[in-house]
Amino acid sequence: MATIRTSIQMHNGMTPALRSMTEALNITLSSFEALQTASSNAVNTSSIQAARQELARAETAFNEVEREIGEADAVQRGKCSAVPVLHKEHWSARSVK
Repeated sequence: MATIRTSIQMHNGMTPALRSMTEALNITLSSFEALQTASSNAVNTSSIQAARQELARAETAFNEVEREIGEADAVQRGKCSAVPVLHKEHWSARSVK
C-alpha cells in the first residue's frame, strides 16, 4: 500500500500547481476578452470561448481527481468500506458488497 500512498501524495501535490496554471490561463483569457471589448470586436473570440470551455472541463477533472484521492486515502486509513478500483483514466472507489 505504500506505493499507492506515494502515488496519491504525488497527485495531490500536483493539484495546487495545476490550479495555479488554470488561474493564470483564466487571467490571460480575461485580458484577451478585455482587448476584444477595447478594440471594438477586432479579435476573434471563438478560440477564447473554446479555451474557457476546456478550462472548465479541466477544473471539473481536477475536482474529480481530488475527490477520488480523498476516497482512496480514507480507504487506506480504514475510514470507509470502499476499495479503490483502477479505471482506464484514474482511480475511483467502489463500495464492497
